[in-house]
Amino acid sequence: MPGSWFFDHRWIINAILFGQYDRLVNASLSFLQTDGEARVLQLSSVYGSLTSRLLERLPQGMDLTDVASQQLARVRSKCPGHALRLSRMNAECLGYADNAFDRIVVFFLFHEMPREARMRVRKEIARILRPGGRLIVSEYAEQPSHHCLFRFQAARWLLCRLEPFLADFWSEHHD
Repeated sequence: MPGSWFFDHRWIINAILFGQYDRLVNASLSFLQTDGEARVLQLSSVYGSLTSRLLERLPQGMDLTDVASQQLARVRSKCPGHALRLSRMNAECLGYADNAFDRIVVFFLFHEMPREARMRVRKEIARILRPGGRLIVSEYAEQPSHHCLFRFQAARWLLCRLEPFLADFWSEHHD
């Protein structure tokens, strides 16, 4: 998938994340805090090194689900030799049992979907996360109006073309 190859370059990921890629990955990893036996789900494939870095910390392996088979194939090729259980599922209707996971990692997924879909995904996460489990979410915060990249109209236009649900995501109230 040509788009997949294009976006899976560090400088592109970093530009889309306003220069914060490493900081966000490191923060996500710091919140993982698992004893090595926790059942972990990464909800959707992501570009960059997050998945391989999660697997380095999880000798027991982890589950990863994505709606796109091309993304799952890309992840499989990037993480050979790891205990990575891949499943093709829509995050709005996951085939996992209730309370199946101790940790769920969501890295820049919610802005990729319409508001109604975001609500369904949140309900699914609440259903499959064990009581006392940990949900680790990295996502765009409020609209970065003062960020140097966002000040340029061409950059804003490109970002909104690449991320068609981002404006709605930014308009949604976040607690």
